[in-house]
Amino acid sequence: SALNKTGLSTLLGILYEDKERQDFIFTIYHWWQAVAIFTVYLGSSLPMKAKLAVLLVTLVAAAVSYLRMEQKLRRGGGPPP
Repeated sequence: SALNKTGLSTLLGILYEDKERQDFIFTIYHWWQAVAIFTVYLGSSLPMKAKLAVLLVTLVAAAVSYLRMEQKLRRGGGPPP
């Protein structure tokens, strides 16, 4: 969890260098984080296999997103303005 939060915060900081945009982006990020925690709390009655499946799908999506961003940066396409 700590590595995930650190990586995501770093990525958001790189993508949005403008201070005003960073404030907005981090506010949205923390709001979605709170929604996710609330959703997990409500879904605590789910079986363990379902929780692990959701975790696996999220992990795969994060890895694919990371690899696509690395490819884009290697090709010279910087972060959006």
